[in-house]
Amino acid sequence: MPDPTLLSIVLAALAGVLAAVKRLERADWVLPLPWVDLALAVAFAVTAGAFDDPAWWVAVVAFALGLFGFGFLAGIAALTLIRLPDPELMAMTVVPLLVGFALHHFLRAANGKQLPFEAAERDSARSDLRWSLAARIAPLVPFAFVLGVPLPGGDLTDTAVRLLGAAVIALYLVAVDRIRVALLRPRRRILRAAELNNALVATVLAASPIGAEAVAWWGRAPQPMGWEWYRLVAVVFSVFVVLAVVIGNNMVRGPLLVVVLALGHLARLAVATGLVFTAAIALFHPDRDLLVPAVIGGLPALVIGWLSIRRGMVFRQLADAALLSTLTESKRAAVIDTWVTEKVLVAAPDLSLPDAVGALALRSLADERAQPPWLVRTDEALAVADALLDAVDRRVARDGITDDQVDRARLAAR
Repeated sequence: MPDPTLLSIVLAALAGVLAAVKRLERADWVLPLPWVDLALAVAFAVTAGAFDDPAWWVAVVAFALGLFGFGFLAGIAALTLIRLPDPELMAMTVVPLLVGFALHHFLRAANGKQLPFEAAERDSARSDLRWSLAARIAPLVPFAFVLGVPLPGGDLTDTAVRLLGAAVIALYLVAVDRIRVALLRPRRRILRAAELNNALVATVLAASPIGAEAVAWWGRAPQPMGWEWYRLVAVVFSVFVVLAVVIGNNMVRGPLLVVVLALGHLARLAVATGLVFTAAIALFHPDRDLLVPAVIGGLPALVIGWLSIRRGMVFRQLADAALLSTLTESKRAAVIDTWVTEKVLVAAPDLSLPDAVGALALRSLADERAQPPWLVRTDEALAVADALLDAVDRRVARDGITDDQVDRARLAAR
């Protein structure tokens, strides 16, 4: 396995520091788990390098520990690469830990209840501004990697193809951020943090010896290449779209739904893998014969990302509505006031959130768990809708927003 590059070590260290910081923010030192995490981190720092050629199960255990939230361990393991840049250490321990913790953090931010609630309780404009700036810078970073990592013997055509691969990744990041723009500031902030961390860890994976080895394996493999590869990409894209339509329109129920959901997750993993291959080949381990197939392999993620902006925004706004129903009146009023300032008192007002609250109220008539993991009653959802519209009316009257602007915003929300 090739040695890790300086760039991959720097990226891993950055991801490790972020993992440790996020773990520290959530640490409850009354419970034993943070102490266990810290003890394992210290033990790892002391014993790193003592074991040669770790078995495959070490990577499985490392991933599981990261998935359980062992951020201190992930951080120390990543920083250990600075003094011990061993490819086996990075591939079998550091990368699985970082991937597991990134998934843990994302699941808590996107599907959990406690993290969004705490973010609303400690809402911060400064923190939101920092992550907003990071989200704007992130799409530019792939181009810097192309310019900073040369392709030996490459010409202008090869550089153009690599820049095209960087553009695929950049446009995908832009699409993902478009989904977050309309959200309440607390959830927008934590989702930006979680998803940018996912992007950083995926970059570490692509830049690591794992990415280098995968590129070398693909270069040696007789299949799939050429049109066979393009057909495989088309099949994965088609399967993903079909499964998304089936799941999104509730076309299956019962045990069959479980099977379809599992296939949907596998298809999503295949699409994400294609994008990671694009990063590995176009940005970090360029191979002239694989550049075009790598760019094509990232297109399904790009197309799906842009096609799912509206649906993803609506789905996440339903979670915004559910979050508002759990807050105290004073905190809810503060969060809503921030929403009015950001989304109503602008040149193009966005009133899609009240519609999302109304949709949640309609759902809750049949099922109080219409938006897991929150338990929302119909009267709670209607109270949130009233609070949103009352706040809009007060600010519109005070700041002179015209009826024409509000009407156009309502039409856009639909």
